[in-house]
Amino acid sequence: MKKIVFVFLLVGMIVISLTGCGDSEEVDSSSNPDGETGEQVEMQEEQNKVDKLEYIIADDEEIYAELVEIRYLEDEIWGNSIELSFALENKTDQTLEFQTRELSADDKMIDDATVVFSEEVAGGKKADGVLEIMEFEDTSLPKMEENIEFILHVFSWDDYDYEMDYPVKVEF
Repeated sequence: MKKIVFVFLLVGMIVISLTGCGDSEEVDSSSNPDGETGEQVEMQEEQNKVDKLEYIIADDEEIYAELVEIRYLEDEIWGNSIELSFALENKTDQTLEFQTRELSADDKMIDDATVVFSEEVAGGKKADGVLEIMEFEDTSLPKMEENIEFILHVFSWDDYDYEMDYPVKVEF
């Protein structure tokens, strides 16, 4: 019986002593919600260039579309990419699909295989869309120094007769 009491006391003392040895984590007030410090955020901002545009593509009875910004992203794991952010609004009562066609930068076509953009917006709703141009081993990202040009293609999967094209050319 004495051995059992001794073992419990020993285990209790070890647990108490280990509890006091733990690291206390200090919260840096310069951290953002993702847990990155101010220095990490600054390094990421240097790598990821952002151009604010606020270029209105369309504002009619059917839709509102605005090219908000262009982000140049460097990522060692996923590869480099360019993201074009859009503010979209569907003013109709049917669901519409927003896509791009004939994308070019500096008057040079961009391979469709490197471009991802298709945003479905329900009737009467708004959405944020992101067009991504990805860099692969055999392709490089466009420089986008002079202009970017594309057709914003809007259509309905439910009504094959509904289709609209908005030509876009943004000069830098």
